[in-house]
Amino acid sequence: MKTSELVRKGRITPQSLSMERYRNFSGDPNSAEDVATWLEANPLFDVEVADPETRETEVRKDQAKFRKAVGDAYDWSCAVTGCDIRAVLDAAHVGPKGAWLDMNEARHGILLRTDLHRLFDAGLARISRTGDTAIYEVAPEAMLHYEWAHNKTLTLPKDKRNWPVLG
Repeated sequence: MKTSELVRKGRITPQSLSMERYRNFSGDPNSAEDVATWLEANPLFDVEVADPETRETEVRKDQAKFRKAVGDAYDWSCAVTGCDIRAVLDAAHVGPKGAWLDMNEARHGILLRTDLHRLFDAGLARISRTGDTAIYEVAPEAMLHYEWAHNKTLTLPKDKRNWPVLG
């Protein structure tokens, strides 16, 4: 469901999106209608997100701690897009899938916008790293909608100790 729809339905509060940070937003940041209208006019920010009332998630031990550690490491900004709307940012685990349960340090994750996280988890995107550069790569079957994200250089945390451990 689009962010604008969830705002209109009251499932995401306008306040959680911190609209006052956007220079071209001139509406009331507390008005669901103003925020939803702005999002629809700015499709880069009106992304598909899971409905917070209905989404099913696998809850991991210390998941909230992990999200905070990764979010803080990335200054709450998507490593691929720079999006800083916390409501649409996910702390994506990197590394071997089975080992995620006990890997909760910032270096075990990367902060991604929700749709990019879903591509990553579905195997339709991957992250490769050579030296100090990490790249988000999109699989051919997702190129029609995500070509813009293919081969995009990631913005990594300032502290190299928090850089993602890939592999």
